Formats: sequence, C-alpha cells, structure tokens
Amino acid sequence: MSDIQKKDRFVYLDNNATTPLDPGVADKMCWFLREHFGNPSSIYPIGRAVKEIVTQAREYVAKALGAQRSEVFFTASGTEADNWALRGVLDSHP
Repeated sequence: MSDIQKKDRFVYLDNNATTPLDPGVADKMCWFLREHFGNPSSIYPIGRAVKEIVTQAREYVAKALGAQRSEVFFTASGTEADNWALRGVLDSHP
C-alpha cells in the first residue's frame, strides 16, 4: 500500500511547501478555471471579463486588509512574492 493510500493515518508536516486543499475550494477553483480561462491582460471579451474578476478580488482583499486597492498585488508564485518583498526592503535602505 502506498503512502498516498494510507493518508487517513498520515500526518502532513510540510505546510511550508504546500498545504492540503479544501475540497470545496478545489471544486470552486476547477469551475472557475473551466469557465474563466482568459488572459486578464488581453483585450478580447473573455480576457476583459477575467480582468474584472481579478479587479473585484483585489478590492475584496484590500477591504479585508484595510488597504487601498493599489496596494494589493497578486503574484504568480511564492518566489516572485519573496523577491518583491526583498526588493522593497533593499530599495528602502540604500
């Protein structure tokens, strides 16, 4: 029996790398990716629709954090986010 098959008795301790995904979140994400697959930086209708959804998400996150919409950035990866944070610190302390 593989470790994956034994996951009901498995304690996952590597949440720094990734975390188990809630099934409801996975379902919603799969639906979204099937229905809204346009590039938000493009000018065609599906892309513009996705850009509006991203804008709404940015506003939602900003409100939840008590921030301005212009202060919320979405990155493609943790590495990109880390680089932005480090660059910000380094640039503010020349």
